[in-house]
Amino acid sequence: MDAAGALDETIVFLDHFRSLPDPRQRGKVIYPLDEVLLLCLLAVLAGAEGFVEIARFGTKKLALLRRFRPFADGTPSHDQLGDIFATLDAVRWTPLVRQLGWRVKRESRGIIAPCRCWGSVSARAAG
Repeated sequence: MDAAGALDETIVFLDHFRSLPDPRQRGKVIYPLDEVLLLCLLAVLAGAEGFVEIARFGTKKLALLRRFRPFADGTPSHDQLGDIFATLDAVRWTPLVRQLGWRVKRESRGIIAPCRCWGSVSARAAG
């Protein structure tokens, strides 16, 4: 996939979560929700299975991430990721993740294997 195609797919992914409200106080947000979600998507696709691995991916692949979004303050630590996901409304988050999974499965025609991490991230947001 070329750079333009990757950017288009990024926009589709972020549009999918546009309806998800960010409950954090605006003035205190260091890491925009769209950047956090993009970080998690790319890290999970690269094999990350938890917040520690997602945070490590963000640190190592910051230049890559900045091709899609500014990431002006870098990427969140694993503790910050946990805090961010804990604030998300699980009632709204969970169906969005499921819909995305069904869409990826349908459009990939089995090329992309299911990922366990989004489910655990979703469960963590719920609990």
